[in-house]
Amino acid sequence: ASHTIAGGGNLGLNTLNIQNHGTVRANDVVVPLILDPLATFINDAGQVLASGGGTATFLAGTFSSVNNGVYKVGDGSFFSLSGATLQNLTLGVENLDSNLSNNVVDLAATSTVSNVTNESFLTVPNALNLNVTDGDLTNNGVIRLDGTGSFTQLWFNDTTDQTNTLNGSGTVFLSHAAELVRGNSGVLLIHGASHTVEGGGNIGFNSLNIQNHGTLRANIALKLDIDTLLATGFTNFGNLETAAGSTMDFVNNLTQTSGLSKVDGIMEANAMTFNGGILSGDGSVNAPVTVGAATINADSLTINGTVSLAASSIIDVDIASTSVADRLDILGALTSPGALLQLHYTGNGSSLAPGDTFPIFVYPPASAPAFNAFSNAPGGIRKTTVDNRASFIVSYSAGVVTLSLPHLAPVFTSTAFSFSVPELSVPNTAVGTASATDHDSANLTYSLSGSAAFAINTQTGAIRVNGFLDFETQATHNVTVSVTDGEFTAMVPVTIHVTDIAETNTHIVLELLAGPGGAFE
Repeated sequence: ASHTIAGGGNLGLNTLNIQNHGTVRANDVVVPLILDPLATFINDAGQVLASGGGTATFLAGTFSSVNNGVYKVGDGSFFSLSGATLQNLTLGVENLDSNLSNNVVDLAATSTVSNVTNESFLTVPNALNLNVTDGDLTNNGVIRLDGTGSFTQLWFNDTTDQTNTLNGSGTVFLSHAAELVRGNSGVLLIHGASHTVEGGGNIGFNSLNIQNHGTLRANIALKLDIDTLLATGFTNFGNLETAAGSTMDFVNNLTQTSGLSKVDGIMEANAMTFNGGILSGDGSVNAPVTVGAATINADSLTINGTVSLAASSIIDVDIASTSVADRLDILGALTSPGALLQLHYTGNGSSLAPGDTFPIFVYPPASAPAFNAFSNAPGGIRKTTVDNRASFIVSYSAGVVTLSLPHLAPVFTSTAFSFSVPELSVPNTAVGTASATDHDSANLTYSLSGSAAFAINTQTGAIRVNGFLDFETQATHNVTVSVTDGEFTAMVPVTIHVTDIAETNTHIVLELLAGPGGAFE
């Protein structure tokens, strides 16, 4: 346990099985330390380290950890896997600086992992595989496939129950069409909730079926293909993201049960079904789309395909101004028994004018008989936003749903008010004004609740003393001021501090007369 083997050379030479309780350290910058067991290398409460620019090379054999045995690669140092099998261990980092790419685990030949956690910068060079057999791969660092033309693969092959899990908080990077995340035919890959696979390449390669709970992100010019074995082999519970200028192509179908599909580039499929979660973005969806109990955040999304909206479907629209407003364009035939319309006002309270109009939902006029109106927004009604900050008239004509005649809610000039008034102030003493503005109405009515010691001018919001104030009895009054324009009501908290005064004999007499039971009560 207290012994160290350090430097460069060969440990095992394919003759010894090794059980390490001490420290094995590769720290020679010229000569690698080759770990070459006959069959097994068991790191039993010991340490296997690469530091000082050294390289530890793991040759064919099975490397494992028991009793918290440690494998760590230091800054500027390397682990090299050359046909090794790693089981039940963590590829950790030592003396981590701010750049994880200084802690490299590199494949020199195809290698295998089973129940391994990666915390390093692990690279898979061109034409090599990192095979994941029975159990999970937990990636809290980076796994980068570095293919240049030949298949370069992260390969999943669970022989126990045909299910592998890729989880952790890290990222797998793909950047070439020949870089593949694939596996034995029929294996189910469960992509964990905090993990990310991003770039361009191929996930599935007609071999895996996939449940996504994490993030799949297309964010480079090269297309990211999602290619499952079964036509219905992909289900999304997490996040699908397509950046502007990027494409995510589902070779088969996309089914979303929950989560988010955010399309700022292009998303393609044979067919897409959204049974839950959200579809949003400023890009294009190229597929027939069926929407169940899910929400489409209109943004500036275009759907190039037929669209079927269930009665439980929600079209969610944000309006800030005439230049910042959502619009959903459907280029294929639309059918719907009457979906739901949901509006949000995201402006500053003065960004709309009574004559503004907003075409929020555009579809082929020929579809009009199959889509008469949103079930909760028939033509001609005034529809109020979810946040109760605005309302619009909804109208339908020639394949366009339009919002017009916006009416904005009043807005207080502050999110909270605070005033002070001396104790024993006589009735009608001014306290302060909780004022509001209304972009399209001059007729505001104010009210006050929370204390009978104060009253408010219903036309101006000016607060005045209306009762006996005594610092020693109650030094702070918390009230609520409301304002309405006849349609909307806004409220604001107001704190009124009663300040102490040096009480003279006159003040004491006034207090007795004005207080409860006094002659002036």
